[in-house]
Amino acid sequence: MSTALAIGGWFAQGFIQTLLDKASNCAIKQLARRRGLHDDLRRLRTSLLRIHAILDKAETRWNHQNTSLVELVRLLKDAAFDAEDLLEEFEYQAVKQKVEHRGDQISDFFSFCLTTASEWLGADGDDAGTRLREIQGKLCDIAADMMDVMQLSAPDDGGRQFDSKMVRRETSSFLTENVVFGRDQEREKVVQLLLDSGSGDGNFSVLPLVGIGGVGKTTLAQLVYNDHRVGNYFHLKVWVCVSDNFDVKRLTKEMIECATKVEQSDKLNLDTLQQILKEKIASERFLLVLDDVWSENRDDWEKLCAPLRFAAQGSKIIVTTRDTKIASNIGTMKEISLDGLEDDAYWELFKKCAFGSVNPQEHLELEVIGRKIAGKLKGSPLAAKTLGSLLRSDVSQEHWRTIMESEVWQLPQAENEILPVLWLSYQHLPGHLKQCFAFCAVFHKDYLFYKHELIQTWMAEGFIAPQGNKRVEDVGSSYFHELVNRSFFQESRWRGRYVMHDLIQDLAQFISVGECHRIDDDKSKEIPSTTRHLSVALTEQRTLVDFSGYNKLRTLMINNQRNQYPYMTKVNSCLLPHSLFNRLKRIHVLVLQKCGMKELPDIIGDLIQLRYLDISYNARIQRLPESLCDLYNLQALRLWGCHLQSFPQGMNKLINLRQLHVEDKIISKIHEVGKLISLQELSAFKVLKNHGNKLSELGGLTQLHGTLRITNLENVGSQEEASNAKLHSKQYLEALELEWAADQVSSSEHELLVSEEVLLGLQPHHFLKSLTITGYSGATVPSWLDVKMLPNLGTLKLESCRRLEGLSYIGQLPHLKVLRMKRMPVVKQMSRELCGRTKSKLFPRLEELVLEDMPALEEFPNLAQLPCLKIIHMKNMFAVKHIGRELYGDTESNCFLPLEELVLQDMPALEELPNLGQLPHLKVIHMKNVSALKLIGRELCGSREKFWFPRLQVLVLKNMLVLEELPSLGQLPCLKVLRIKVTKVGHGLFSATRNTWFPRLEELKIKGMLTFEELHSLEKLPCLKVFRIEGLPAVKKMGHGICDSTCQREAFPRLEELVLRDMPAWEEWSWAERGELFSCLRRLKIEQCPKLNCLPPIPHSLIKLELWQVGLTGLPGLCKGISSTGTASLSLLQIIQCPNLRNLGEGLLSNHLPHINAIRIWACAELLWLPVKRFREFTTLENLSIRNCPKLMSMTQGEENDLLLPPSIKELELCDCGNLGRSLPGCLHNLSSLTQLAILNCPYIVSFPREVMLHLKELGNVRIRNCDGLGSIEGLQVLKSLKRLEIIGCPRLLLNERDEQGEFLSLLELSKVMFDREEQELVHSLTALRRLEFLSCKNLQSLPTELHTLPSLRALVVTDCPQIQSLPEKGLPTLLTDLGFDYCHPVLTAQLEKHLAEMNNSGRFHPVYA
Repeated sequence: MSTALAIGGWFAQGFIQTLLDKASNCAIKQLARRRGLHDDLRRLRTSLLRIHAILDKAETRWNHQNTSLVELVRLLKDAAFDAEDLLEEFEYQAVKQKVEHRGDQISDFFSFCLTTASEWLGADGDDAGTRLREIQGKLCDIAADMMDVMQLSAPDDGGRQFDSKMVRRETSSFLTENVVFGRDQEREKVVQLLLDSGSGDGNFSVLPLVGIGGVGKTTLAQLVYNDHRVGNYFHLKVWVCVSDNFDVKRLTKEMIECATKVEQSDKLNLDTLQQILKEKIASERFLLVLDDVWSENRDDWEKLCAPLRFAAQGSKIIVTTRDTKIASNIGTMKEISLDGLEDDAYWELFKKCAFGSVNPQEHLELEVIGRKIAGKLKGSPLAAKTLGSLLRSDVSQEHWRTIMESEVWQLPQAENEILPVLWLSYQHLPGHLKQCFAFCAVFHKDYLFYKHELIQTWMAEGFIAPQGNKRVEDVGSSYFHELVNRSFFQESRWRGRYVMHDLIQDLAQFISVGECHRIDDDKSKEIPSTTRHLSVALTEQRTLVDFSGYNKLRTLMINNQRNQYPYMTKVNSCLLPHSLFNRLKRIHVLVLQKCGMKELPDIIGDLIQLRYLDISYNARIQRLPESLCDLYNLQALRLWGCHLQSFPQGMNKLINLRQLHVEDKIISKIHEVGKLISLQELSAFKVLKNHGNKLSELGGLTQLHGTLRITNLENVGSQEEASNAKLHSKQYLEALELEWAADQVSSSEHELLVSEEVLLGLQPHHFLKSLTITGYSGATVPSWLDVKMLPNLGTLKLESCRRLEGLSYIGQLPHLKVLRMKRMPVVKQMSRELCGRTKSKLFPRLEELVLEDMPALEEFPNLAQLPCLKIIHMKNMFAVKHIGRELYGDTESNCFLPLEELVLQDMPALEELPNLGQLPHLKVIHMKNVSALKLIGRELCGSREKFWFPRLQVLVLKNMLVLEELPSLGQLPCLKVLRIKVTKVGHGLFSATRNTWFPRLEELKIKGMLTFEELHSLEKLPCLKVFRIEGLPAVKKMGHGICDSTCQREAFPRLEELVLRDMPAWEEWSWAERGELFSCLRRLKIEQCPKLNCLPPIPHSLIKLELWQVGLTGLPGLCKGISSTGTASLSLLQIIQCPNLRNLGEGLLSNHLPHINAIRIWACAELLWLPVKRFREFTTLENLSIRNCPKLMSMTQGEENDLLLPPSIKELELCDCGNLGRSLPGCLHNLSSLTQLAILNCPYIVSFPREVMLHLKELGNVRIRNCDGLGSIEGLQVLKSLKRLEIIGCPRLLLNERDEQGEFLSLLELSKVMFDREEQELVHSLTALRRLEFLSCKNLQSLPTELHTLPSLRALVVTDCPQIQSLPEKGLPTLLTDLGFDYCHPVLTAQLEKHLAEMNNSGRFHPVYA
């Protein structure tokens, strides 16, 4: 596998083709001809064509050991980039002339295109011509050298590829592992699908297994293939490895050989082979596994399956593939997508691979490192085997740490290991996708990709080739979805965003090494000189490194760190060197997010090749330079989070700007936005009355796509003015939002008529799919809102239309699916006017109806006539008393509405809902604050009780104040979620027989049933996963009702979460001594149950145990009903305010807890004992917090109190924990992973010696408070990762220590320091200090005299320091940007107020720590 080959592959097919297209551009050819460069340009095109052919040939003759060829490819790329630079300069000059002569009356553009270009070209084109000839000559020489090298190194093989030749992968049906971890659920699912004889329309069904390489598709297929149930069901089983050669004849031959165990002759033709196969499988039920399918050719697939159609009904084919497109093309069953293994199962696999026969318990430090390595691999089984074998070869900490700190792509790997396997996926990509994928190496791992953002960067880099009249963004979208189909991207849990698996990211890095480079931390700063795409994460401590290749960069991304709340990241000072922009002459994509910039320099206008600029989240930028408008090639401009006060006057010169991303309120500051003729999206347009912001600016923006929101339409004075927007010609718009100001009140008849005329002039194109009208003050809807003008309208929203009453013809819109009407105070009825005077069918396709805040509405349309209505939401409908027969149609003729969801909220007058239970498709009922509804009982069922709510899945009833009775809900056959919060309810809720009670209920929440003393028969809920009980003050016992002790093994067989809260009378929880309770429980949370003194043994499945205000006297143990092989899954143990707890040495903490991650014990005032020696055995423990347990370890002395902690600890907090505090600082010596340390109210600690500090290499945050005995902290300078130090209330502590260099190293913040002694000299040494606080320093007489010398200080806070009477004589630091003060001496307060006013007046005040 060769990196250079990878680059050569996409380089030839993508980049060179782009250059050819540019060299053939008409404008460039005209420029060249005018200045006598036509022949030179022609020779350049000829050289590029030759190179394209040579590189295609090189890819089939590649040898990665041929260093000469590798070096020639590198030189070729440099020369080709130089060619691109020159061609783009030609392009820029052509665009510049077009912009500057826009509007001139010249018939032939090219006749004047060069009249002012002579300065750039030189008098005779010498400058550009010389460069052009030099580049062409260099390309020609390199091409010749490449041909010579390839001919010399070519073997006599007839042109076969050798080094890059991929041997066809072969698999078999035999498992190579004795144990397969973590695939039990998937195996069971696949087996059940295979045994289902009804699947599929024909004789056989196709089940695809999809996932990235190495995820375990083949292993799962092998598991299923060898399952005894599968063997008994199928008469014949066949396994064929397809690989990348989908040869129908070969595959047919191999199927026969596998079925007959007889080798077939190679001389047999396809027809003979298929006849043999047909005879073999005729009337047989077979299972065929086609492993590792790559081909998308549907014809080949149909040809292969032709003889299989003679098999018996119920036959199945399993196909494993990495491509979802293949799965959808050939699958007849929904594909099963395989993700990485779950954490617990993956650790078991990784442990087996990495430790082998070595016992991990004997190498606790290695286990901690191993878990970190495993966490990086995202559940990939093949990666576990790859890295496990490397780890197993040397069980030393140094070796394991080296691997932990390395990227996967940097490690040595054999042919069948993870990267070579993933490489196959890359090899199958077409050239245009290879370069798009390789570019993604510039993004950090776990980056959340927005599709449209990535496509815009690809466009800026020139990776997307035009396809006829198809929009470039649409071509890019097809590129992206192809990569998604091939599993290079995966949908994230965040809607609309995608992620790249870490191993796929490693593959991209491997392919693009030397081309793309990333700096995410302080470990690797050296940048290869060949880098073209660079991404850097900067902080106020990590600055941009010097790099000779900035002038060659095509991409520079700084702080392009995708997170949910980027605006919360605050930077005080500019992170960029002033000289940076001078060196980015070839930049195409420039991302400068969160860099602390105050302004964009004027030199930005010299970056003429720039196409994508993102300066988002630089909040101090208020203006953009006029020179920005010289970037005629700019396609995308992103300005999120910039507090712009204005745009440059020349913004309208950016005629190639396609995407403008900025807050809606700022867009209105662009003057003459209508001249940005290439804009593809404009999220909002605010209509103003001044020139340059009138509605007519929209007239020329014919390319707008997506959604357009037009606000402040009250500033439009006539229908003619409205029609100037030419909305009727904007055929690509999908959604249009028209808004009048919310506070605009039309009092006169004239103003009402103007509003109606304006809306009439805003007629959209007939392709429009969604329309929103807000704040309209007219009385009628426009005539174009009907079936003829808007036949494709699918969504209509009318909001705050205060006078609108007539809704004529809306009901006839043929494709309308969603109708939402809110705050429409004068609408009284919705029936006849919706259809006008016609007898047309009302809303023939309406699926969703939302009505809110319509106080006058009294009459509904006959909802039974809406044949497709699925969702009804009603809120704040104060006049509605009845939703009667019109909702349900004619029950006698079985005319039922297809309603699926009914939501009623804040409807105080509603009194009845008759026959609700007869809606056969109803799935969701949500009622809240329907205060007049008394009964939901038998009348719901009518006389057809057996058909009552046949499909109801969710029932939510909240604050139903007068509700008196609930029906027998347990009989509902499909109910999955039941949440009820009612005060008066009878026992009808639970009056069902055990055999039929809630057969599918998955979530049950009961709250506020004040009179309940016992819960009846809750143990037989076979599907319940979440059970919450809250606010049952009368319940005293649980066990007899919630789970009968006689049937505990059958009780709650699937319960995963149990929450019991606010049950003040609950005293007893009974259970059978040897029973197994809640065998699948993962979370148990008990709160505000002060009388409950004992819990049953917890199951081994429990992951979280949370207790708050519970009267327990001890922790529960583990269930003894589990076999001895079971291990506890507990990850979180949280105990808060349990006043009766005294001893935690028994129960849970006495057991082996191999997965425990966090233990928090807070405010247990009587707690005396913890098993402090056992904590070292909890090798996965990362968070330990003990607070306010003042009697802890008070009954023991000496070494019995010593806390022994595992090296896995990352966060440690000890606060007022009695004699346990005596373990400090000794318990810290081995905590090499510790990042946060908090020690509060520990009077026994005297010092932090340097020897302890040396071990805390990762410590970044330290809080020390109220430690009266603490006298010294030694060696703070060795804490290289320290970012925040907070010390308060330590009266004996001296902090006047410096390190050998007189620096305090990379300290970011120093908070709450008591300067009541001579520590002022310490401050002078804090050269990196950003923030300094003096809080409650009652005895401090003055601020440090040298405070003004602190070079990095940006924030100063002085609070409650009454004896400090003035500022230091030499004042405060000049770079201070944030100043806070309170409860200070009056003289000091006056001085600080004056200083703050000066900061405000100069624009320096930026409260970044507010």
